[in-house]
Amino acid sequence: MRIGLCFTLILLVSGCASTPSDTSAPAVESPRATADAPKEATHPVQKATPPANAVLGAVDVDVSDVTGKNLPARLELQSVDGTQKYSYEIPTGVQSIQSPVGDFYAFVYVYDNEIPVMVHAQEFTIVQAETGYILVNLLEGASGKLSVHDYDQDGDLAIDKVELIAGTDPEDPTSIPGRRPVVFDDRVFRDEDRWYSGELNAVSRYGGGEETVAELIKRAEQEGLDFLAITDLNTMDACNDPDFHSDSVVLIPALAWGTVEEGIALIYGPATVPDLPTSIAAAQAECERVQSQGGVFTIAHPCFAESPWKWGLSKVNAVQVWNGVWREPAPLLLSSLPEALKNRDPSNGQLIRSIAATAAIAGKTAAAAAAAKRKDLGISANDQAAKYWDYELNRGEVSSVIAGGMVDRRSKPMGSPRTWVRAPNKSAAGILFGLRKGRTFVNGGEDGVQINFRADALSDGTIDVGVGGAVPLKVDVAFNVIVYGAAGAKVELLRDGHQVIIKTVDSNQFGFVFNQVTDYSSAYRVRVIRQPEKPEKGYGPVEVLALSSPIYAADISLDLLRTGTMDEDNSWIHLKSKFTKEDPRLLQ
Repeated sequence: MRIGLCFTLILLVSGCASTPSDTSAPAVESPRATADAPKEATHPVQKATPPANAVLGAVDVDVSDVTGKNLPARLELQSVDGTQKYSYEIPTGVQSIQSPVGDFYAFVYVYDNEIPVMVHAQEFTIVQAETGYILVNLLEGASGKLSVHDYDQDGDLAIDKVELIAGTDPEDPTSIPGRRPVVFDDRVFRDEDRWYSGELNAVSRYGGGEETVAELIKRAEQEGLDFLAITDLNTMDACNDPDFHSDSVVLIPALAWGTVEEGIALIYGPATVPDLPTSIAAAQAECERVQSQGGVFTIAHPCFAESPWKWGLSKVNAVQVWNGVWREPAPLLLSSLPEALKNRDPSNGQLIRSIAATAAIAGKTAAAAAAAKRKDLGISANDQAAKYWDYELNRGEVSSVIAGGMVDRRSKPMGSPRTWVRAPNKSAAGILFGLRKGRTFVNGGEDGVQINFRADALSDGTIDVGVGGAVPLKVDVAFNVIVYGAAGAKVELLRDGHQVIIKTVDSNQFGFVFNQVTDYSSAYRVRVIRQPEKPEKGYGPVEVLALSSPIYAADISLDLLRTGTMDEDNSWIHLKSKFTKEDPRLLQ
């Protein structure tokens, strides 16, 4: 992609790359191209600073608005051949930068509410022993009446003027200057609105796993999975592999994103290759950009001791509460977190951050477990992840539950644990839609316990809402819980992480109805548990068999309905089924 002319109206540039003869830069190829299109999902090598042996030139950057106020900014230089990318923070808006020589695309971002928004793009040549100049004088947002975000109509964090000059589509969030498209297989394998199940966390050899892409896909086919996401760390090379195709399993383009030190996210269905993580602000921007494209941004195993979630992002779509065997992973301890995450509310001394508050719980249980020499008195990292999720829901986040096996070797089962998604059809677009809407539950595998959690918002005998949807406050709501394959276990209805009611399951098809009037915003979810067969073999006193995503009780308004999973068309799921308190049957 050619960016087009160097800007002459709003900036002065020395060392600008030669202007192409065709000044009307072509638009970026559609990221939702079919599987027959060229695949360009490989990451450039991204670095915050140039290598020590690089031949350098200088760039003087000055970013301000038209009133003369300098703006905190970020400069990205991407080599024209797509192999290198360098990122530079410019906190005062003015800085002299040493960068490797070569031909680059230069992208300038300014920070609007701590989110970097692209406000300038050009071709730029850096010459050894010479100084080039990038002077950005920004009109957008200078009046104070509108923010820079307001000039970005498609939500891809690139303002419309830049997109028009660069030749990308300002009304399409999948078309962004400098971003490579991700190819999707858009086939519909089954045109039916129903529950589909699959594995959302497999690792190929591109990510350090034992198996090739072909081997992972073959296993998914043999297991009868509906969908598979290969989530290699910070690369989408699996999507480029010639064996990345299946005639029975939906393959969702994905990657694990982040660092072991700061935590890992799982990104599903990005339309353009995400930037690698460099800062919290850039991470939040990537989270929001992915969602503007119809993708799903998920926190992976937030309480794993070796890679706890430290990014502290908001507006995520989901949390991977269940990874591997429920009681197996050791808990995260507060002492292992940096002091910066342990700040407390001065009014009550409570830990402010969800990850710290969750880690503190483990400290209390760990002492009792150590004293009695019994791991089952403690808490597993998965149980901690569920508590972290509850903390985030209590803070107003709208996020669903997923599971994954982190299948990085042949000995690990695929689809155990498993994510179930209610989707309008069996396709990549359909599964992503269900994930975005929060229509999920998780269990131990294909033959595991199944949950159907719904609500009758007006207690008139008609199901109105499924998981991911919302019921209004201050009305009598009948919550309908049905579980299959759970005889002998216990089923709980939880509100904001606290038990509202618990029932002993006496058959393999068991249900109950619970009426409640909710006065304040809450998240209701269902959990199925049992006593572990071998308590000494894992952490925590219970084995979790299944978890549902929430049904939200909210002060429903148009503004709320247009955010997150709750929009006017899809938050109220009219399933057209009937039930009574005596006969709460599951109607597929």
